[in-house]
Amino acid sequence: MMSDFGVIYVATGERYQAEAVVSAASLKQASPGIAATLITDSSDPVDPFDQVIVLDDPRHDFVDKIRGIRMSPYHRTVFLDSDTYVCDDISDLFDLLGRFDVAAAQAVLRVNVPIEGIPYAFTEPNTGVLGFRKSPAWEAFSAEWLALYERDRETLRGGSWEGKALSGDQAAFRKLLYHSDLRLATLASEYNCRFDAGYLHGRVKILHQRASQAELQKTAAILNSAAGKRVHLTHHPRSRRITW
Repeated sequence: MMSDFGVIYVATGERYQAEAVVSAASLKQASPGIAATLITDSSDPVDPFDQVIVLDDPRHDFVDKIRGIRMSPYHRTVFLDSDTYVCDDISDLFDLLGRFDVAAAQAVLRVNVPIEGIPYAFTEPNTGVLGFRKSPAWEAFSAEWLALYERDRETLRGGSWEGKALSGDQAAFRKLLYHSDLRLATLASEYNCRFDAGYLHGRVKILHQRASQAELQKTAAILNSAAGKRVHLTHHPRSRRITW
């Protein structure tokens, strides 16, 4: 039987599973009433997850992510990348999914892969924090997302930016979403706060950056030491500098 709502992580391999454990622990502290499921390549129970679902034949790339997302046991789901840290209660995201089909923040770097027929103004969403509501329309969309990424992932990368390959799963998501009838809710940066730079108003809900637990806790404490309107330039946490 499908549960009504919960958070899922897709983490194949020990490194990413360990990251997901840290993120899920922060979720349980900030939102103790929200169930969490780990979708991974091991059947062993993992604390603090409420359940573990095995992902067969893992590819250890973005294919695992999309396949895992499609395996969510919840009617209303928030998917979190393993390199996230929940700083404050996120239960209102599930209220949002009672009205909208999909929820995501804009990718902070605004590096849109050029795709014919899609205007630059339709910014690529960041799929590291992704809310969705199960429905026939979502099932069809996510199946097409997986198929498109698998078929065209090298093409969708669209080259490179500063020598690093672009994330094709987000490019494929953007392409399909533009032509979709799914209702999109655009999340504020507080729900997907990257360490690069940004505007905040209110408490940061979710940090999204690969860093140690101590560094994430320190950054969350600094960013949430104020709740009013503010702009931040957060250097890599190991530099321990945050400019306001």
